Amino acid sequence: VKIEIANRSPMISLQPALSGGERTYTIVFGSNAPNPGNFDGTEGTLAQDGNSEIWIFRFSVPDVDMTLGTDLPLDDLAATGTCTRITDTPASRLPTPGSNTTAPFFADDNRESTVSDDGNVLAFISTRNLVPGVGNADGNPELFFFNIGTSGFTQATNTQEPTPSPGFSVTFQSNPSLSSDGSVVSFIS
Repeated sequence: VKIEIANRSPMISLQPALSGGERTYTIVFGSNAPNPGNFDGTEGTLAQDGNSEIWIFRFSVPDVDMTLGTDLPLDDLAATGTCTRITDTPASRLPTPGSNTTAPFFADDNRESTVSDDGNVLAFISTRNLVPGVGNADGNPELFFFNIGTSGFTQATNTQEPTPSPGFSVTFQSNPSLSSDGSVVSFIS
C-alpha cells in the first residue's frame, strides 16, 4: 500500500509577543505523516491509520529592527523548531490503495486549521470525538478550538445529521478563520 503524505494548509501566527528579545512563531498544519518533522518516507504505521492530524511547528527568532537596514538572519528552522502533534485520533476509515478504477484514500478527519496572530489559539474542523462531554458520535465535521497555553480542546459546534450515513455528511462546518487575538471566528456552516 502506497499512501501520499499530505502536509496541508499551513498557517503562521503573524504577531507573536516579543519576549526576551525573541518572537516565537507558530505554524499550524495538517499531516498524515507519523512525524512530519522527521519523516523518512517509510510507511510504518501510516499504512495502518494514515489519518490526517493537526500539528504545530514552533520556532523562535531574534527580533530585528528592519528600519535600521538590518537583514533577517538565516536560520535552519528544522534545527531550532519543534513539531508537536495536537490531535491524535483513530481514522474514521482505514487507508486504501488506488487502482485503475479506484482513487487512493486516507481519512482527512482533522483539517482546515488556522492560528490566531499571537499563536495562542487554533481553530480547525474535525470529524472525531475530541471533547467527549459534548460529543461528536455521528462524525459530522465540527468546529473545534485548541488553546496552546492550556492544551485544552473546545467543541464550538454540535450539529446532528438528519439521516446518518457513514462517510457522507450533508451537515458540516468548514473554513474557519480567526480574528487577530482568536476571540472571534467565522466559518461556513
